[in-house]
Parts: sequence; structure tokens; C-alpha cells
Amino acid sequence: MNNANVSDIPHVGTSAVASDTALAPPFTCVAVLTLGIEKFAIERDAGVALALSGAQTDTGFAGIVSGHDMSYKEKAMNKYLIAYSGTAVVMVALDMLWLGLIAKPLYQQGIGHLMAEKINVPVAVLFYLLYAVGLVIFAVSPQTGGYDWVKTATMAALFGFFAYATYDLTNLSTLKGWPVGLSLIDIAWGTFVSAVAASAGKAALEWTGHA
Repeated sequence: MNNANVSDIPHVGTSAVASDTALAPPFTCVAVLTLGIEKFAIERDAGVALALSGAQTDTGFAGIVSGHDMSYKEKAMNKYLIAYSGTAVVMVALDMLWLGLIAKPLYQQGIGHLMAEKINVPVAVLFYLLYAVGLVIFAVSPQTGGYDWVKTATMAALFGFFAYATYDLTNLSTLKGWPVGLSLIDIAWGTFVSAVAASAGKAALEWTGHA
């Protein structure tokens, strides 16, 4: 390896070459070309040494890229966890309030003969876990990075409308005596609670600085 430093190579400019009348044009070209090749070789050797040193100490380009990728993945994971947590907590809280207190008489009157005595807790938990994932994927996550609250709430409301409408319209078409009025109320509630829950997820992102 050539141990000379790049700074040791004199800079050969066109003015210097032109002022040196002792060199004929052919010899001038050879001199410039020789110095250029030597400078390139020194820089190449220095670059190889730096790359080898970086590979040995894990501070080279690959290490930097790997660290950047890891940092990006961690930030993305934290972002989705925050959005999911905010969405799920508000969704569960509002739905428990709705089903347990506000609308409980409506459901008992309309479909009380179909309701179980006790809620199947594992299935209910699974629903909320999956539904919150859907809201984050289709309503909260695509609207980060400067998008307004109206679009987030609108996309979530549409998601809730189609999801709850699928459930209620399927029941209307397959179950005997399923009340139309209760279906309309249920669809309206699904639309509303989805918009609020997704907005809570977006609020959690902005509050933590991940929006």
C-alpha cells in the first residue's frame, strides 16, 4: 500500500503547466497524467483501508445502514403500537358504555330472545383486537404525516359503516324477526364509534410526536 498522503501531492493546475516553459507539451501531458494516476491510487488505497477498518470495528457503511434500518423499524413499530393503543382503548370504553348502559334496553327489547345470558369474553376480546387493527390500517395509518383530522374521521366512519352494515344486513336477510330499527341504530353507532376511536389513535400519535 502506498503510504503517501494525498496532501503531499502538489496540485498541478493549467496555469502552472503553462508557465513552465521548460516542459514541452507532450511531456506536460505525461506529467499531469502520472500525477493524476498516483493521486487516484492513494485515494483508492485510503478508501480500501477505511472500508476494512469499518468492517472490523462495525462502524463502516454496512453498520451505519444496519443501524439506520433498525432505528426506522423501531420507530415504525412504536408508531403503530401508539396508534393501536389509542384506538383500541377508546373503542372498548365507548362500546362498553353503549352496550352496557345506553343501548342495553334497546337490544334486550329487539333481540333479547337471541342474546346469551353471559357474554363470551374471549370472542368479544378477539373482535375488539381485530377491529382496532382494521381501523389503524385503513383509517389512522394512511392519514399520518400531515393529513387533516377530517379525512381520518371520514375514512374511519366509512370503515365502521361498511363493517356494521355487513353484520346488520346479513342478520336482516337470514334471521327471522330481526328488527330493522335496531339495525339502523347499530349501523349509526358503528359509524360514530369508529370515527371517534380512529381520531383518538391519531391524537395519540400527535401527542407523542409520531404523527
